Amino acid sequence: MFGERVDIGTISFACAFGYLDLRFPDFDWRSRHPKCAAWFTSFEARTSMQAKRHSVA
Repeated sequence: MFGERVDIGTISFACAFGYLDLRFPDFDWRSRHPKCAAWFTSFEARTSMQAKRHSVA
């Protein structure tokens, strides 16, 4: 989807997808948008994203 690009746009998309997972788990966006889901899975595995997740929890 975005490749390896990391900028304010990709970070914004990642935050939006993460918000959907957190607040609307029944929405099931991943099954309807598999390319976005695949991109998000790899993006959220980044060290910087993991650090953010643990600092908020």
